[in-house]
Amino acid sequence: MRRLMQLALAVFLWSIATALAAADSTSTGEGPLTDDYGNVSAEARDTEADSPLGSEAPRTAIRRAPIQTVDQGRSSKQGEQAEAAETRLRQQVADYQAALESWRTCMTQTRQPVVSGDAAPFCTQPVPPDFATQLPGTLVTNAAAAVQRGPQIILTPEQIAYIAFARLHLEPLKPVIGPPPELNRWKMAAVGYPLWLSGGGDPHPPAVWDQVFNLRVRLEARVKSVDFLMGDGNVVTCDGHGLQWTPAVEPGEKSPVCGYQYAKPSLPDGNYTVTARTHWNVNWTINGQTGVIPMFQASSVQLPVGELQVLVR
Repeated sequence: MRRLMQLALAVFLWSIATALAAADSTSTGEGPLTDDYGNVSAEARDTEADSPLGSEAPRTAIRRAPIQTVDQGRSSKQGEQAEAAETRLRQQVADYQAALESWRTCMTQTRQPVVSGDAAPFCTQPVPPDFATQLPGTLVTNAAAAVQRGPQIILTPEQIAYIAFARLHLEPLKPVIGPPPELNRWKMAAVGYPLWLSGGGDPHPPAVWDQVFNLRVRLEARVKSVDFLMGDGNVVTCDGHGLQWTPAVEPGEKSPVCGYQYAKPSLPDGNYTVTARTHWNVNWTINGQTGVIPMFQASSVQLPVGELQVLVR
C-alpha cells in the first residue's frame, strides 16, 4: 500500500512539473507562435492543445505588435501619396495663375488695327490644367487642417477657388451699338452721330456652387466695367455694362452712361471692328472665407461708318 501511494505522488508531481514547463514556454515566446502578419502558427495551436493552462493572453499580446507595424506602414504610404497630390495641385494652380496673369496683361495692352482685323490676335485664353478627379486624402484649408484626421491635402482657400474658377463658364458680353445701322436706309453709322454703347448678354448671371473634391465653393460673377475698342484707335471705358439704346431715345440724344462719336469714316476702306472687352469680378466663398478673381473676355462686331453729305440749296 505504501508503494502505491508513493507511485501516485510521483505521478502527480510529474504532471505538475510538465504543466508548469509548458506554461513557461508559452509565456516566454519560445517557438514560432505567430507568422509575420500575426496569424497563429500550426505549432502554436499544437502547444495550446497540449497545455493544460492554455496561452490565450500571451498569444494576444504577440499578435498585436505586427498588426500595428502594418498599419503604420499603410499610414506612411498614404501620407506620401497625399503629399505628392498636394505638391502637384499647388504647382498646377501656380502655373494656371501665371498663365491667367499673362493673358490679362495681353488683353489690357492689345490695341486693334484701325480698320478691320481681330480684336486681340495674340491673346489666347489659357487652357485649365487637368486636375485630378480624386485625391488620396481629405482636402482642407490651412485654417481647418488642425482639426482634421487622416491623410490631408492642404491648400489655401484661394488655390481651391482657382480650381473651381477653371471650370466656370461665362458667356462674353457682345458689343451693342445703338441706333443699329440696320435701321437707316444707308445701313451704316454716321460720322459725328452720337452712338450708345452697351454690353449685350447677362452681366449678372446667377451664382453657382461647385464641388472641389470634398469642399463646396460658391462663385458669383459680376461685370465691373467694359472697354469698347472702337476700331479707330480709341477706347471708351464704361462702368458696369453700359446702357442700351431703345427706340424711345430722341434722335441725336447722347448716352448718359456710355457713348461715342466717330470723327472719321471706315468706308469705303471697310468696317470698324468694335470690341467689347469685359472686366469680370468672380467672387468666391469657401468655408466662410471670400476673395475675388479678375477675369477678362472679349467679343467683336463689324460696324460700317460713313459720312452723310448734306445738300444745301
